[in-house]
Amino acid sequence: MQSFAEQLLRRSRGTNIVIATFFFKATIPDQNQPKALVTTLAYQVAEHWPSFQDNIVSVIRDNVRILSTSLEHQMDHLLTGPIVRSHASPPSPPFVVICAVDGLDECDGDDAQSRVIRLLHTLSTIPNTRVVLASRPEFPIQSVLKSGMSGMLHIDLNKDYNAAGDIRQFTWVRLLEIRDKLLPSINRVSWPRERDAEQIADHSSGQFILAETAMKYVDDRRYDPRKRLEEVHDLCGGASNLRAARRGTASRGSTRPLDVLDALFTGILERAARNTYPDWEPKRGVLELASLVWILIGLVPSRIEAASLPFPRYISLWVIEEALGRQSGDLRRELSDLHSLLHVPHDMYGGNKISAHHKSFLDFLGDPRRSGHLGNVTQVAEEWFDQAIKDHLSLLTVDDLKASCWANI
Repeated sequence: MQSFAEQLLRRSRGTNIVIATFFFKATIPDQNQPKALVTTLAYQVAEHWPSFQDNIVSVIRDNVRILSTSLEHQMDHLLTGPIVRSHASPPSPPFVVICAVDGLDECDGDDAQSRVIRLLHTLSTIPNTRVVLASRPEFPIQSVLKSGMSGMLHIDLNKDYNAAGDIRQFTWVRLLEIRDKLLPSINRVSWPRERDAEQIADHSSGQFILAETAMKYVDDRRYDPRKRLEEVHDLCGGASNLRAARRGTASRGSTRPLDVLDALFTGILERAARNTYPDWEPKRGVLELASLVWILIGLVPSRIEAASLPFPRYISLWVIEEALGRQSGDLRRELSDLHSLLHVPHDMYGGNKISAHHKSFLDFLGDPRRSGHLGNVTQVAEEWFDQAIKDHLSLLTVDDLKASCWANI
C-alpha cells in the first residue's frame, strides 16, 4: 500500500486530487489504535485544499475540544462536513479526495477494526471522495465488509489479481536503482539480469513483502549488491524447492505458504548474528539476536500497552539499552545488519522506537511454529529482559531513578 500511496502522490502533483494516508502498525503502540485516524487524514487534506483548511480551522476555533471527542463526531465535523461545505463553492474543476488506509489488520481489536470500516464507509459516501482500504483477509474484517455496505469494490489480491507481474516490475526497477546507486561504474547490461526479477517474483508467490524485504537486504552500501542478491536466491530457492517437494508428496493443505518468507527472515538473522557476534557459536548468536529483537519490537511495546500508562507510552531506547547492560551505541551496532527487517532510528532519545517494517516479521518471531528452529525466542527474551531489569534496578540509587524519570518526561 505504501508504494501505491506514493504512486498516487506522484500522479496527483499539480492536480486537484488530494491524497491523505494513514498506516496502522501493530509494532508501534500509538499506531495500532484508530484514535488519530480522522485528525491525521483531515490534516493532510487541509495541507492541499485551502477552502477545506478554512473550514476545519473555523470548526476547531469554535470548539477546541473536538480533538478529544469520539471518532464519529470528529468524522462528521473534521472531514465529511468540511468536504461538503468546501464543495458548495468549488473551484473549477472541483477537488477530489482520496484517502488510503493500510494495515487495518494491525489495528488492535475486532471492535476497533469494525469501527474504522464503518467510519471510512461514511467518508466514502461523500461526493468526489474515495477510500482505499488495504488489509490482510482476517475473518472479522471480512465479516464487516460483507455485512451489506453499499458502493464497495472488493479486490482479493490472492484471487482476482495477478500480483506476480507487479512484483516482477517492482523488483526490476529496484534492482536498476540499486545498481545505479551502488555500482555506478559497472557495465549496465551485466547486472541485474531480467531473470533475477523473475526469480524473486516466483519466490514471492504473490507476497509483496518478500520482494520488498529482499530488495532492502540487497540495498546496503556496506556490501556488494550482486553477492547479496545471490544470497537471497540461495535462501529463497532452497525453501521454494522444499515447498515444491512437499506439494508433491504431502496431502492437500499440509504445505506452508510462508516457508520461503520464513527462510528469508531466518537467513537474514543468521547472517546478521554472525557479523554481530563473530566469536559465538552460530545457534547461540542467532537466538541472542532474535531474542533482542523480540524484546524491542514485541515484549516492551506489549508491556507498555498492558500497563495503560497515563504519561507518554514509550521508553527511550537509551534506557532499554542501559537496562540490558549495553553500552551507548551497542543496540545500533547489534541491529546494523537488520535494516531490511527493522526501522532503527538514529536518535536513541525521546520517543523514537525500533519497529518492524512489516507485521509478518513480528508474527514470525512470536510463532514457535515458524521460528522455533531458532530456539524458544519469546521465552528466552522474557527471561532475559526480566532478569536484566531486576539486575539493573538493584544497582540504581534514588538519584538515578529521579534522573531517569525526568529524562522520559
